[in-house]
Amino acid sequence: MHDPLLCSFTKPIQDFYKVFSELQIVQTAIREEFGDSADLIIEALRAGHPLGDREDEVYYLIYDLIKSESGEADKIAAMGEFEFDIRINEFGSSYWVSAIEFDDVGLFTSIKDAKRFACENYSSFIEAMNESVEE
Repeated sequence: MHDPLLCSFTKPIQDFYKVFSELQIVQTAIREEFGDSADLIIEALRAGHPLGDREDEVYYLIYDLIKSESGEADKIAAMGEFEFDIRINEFGSSYWVSAIEFDDVGLFTSIKDAKRFACENYSSFIEAMNESVEE
């Protein structure tokens, strides 16, 4: 399964299953989606056990939650053809980076790692913004 948020600096969603299984929003979504088998799925996530034929469904459920329920932890002003923000998003204790016109990247284990990735990979856009502010 291809993780659309993954790059060489990040960890796959599955590495966060144990942590995510403790989040109320994840537990509620799993209970709504899987009904009677929800408690077994949550326990499997907590224990790091395989999810069998539910693996893809659970993965995409959590992926959708990450994308729709993350909060903005920080942002960095940038400039391309127009001004935009590079957002550092937070879901539980994971972080991911988003910027308009670019693919989302994550998950990171710390905000520091996410910001470092953003600064290194979008440096020309950040520098362009800093130069436009100085003018």
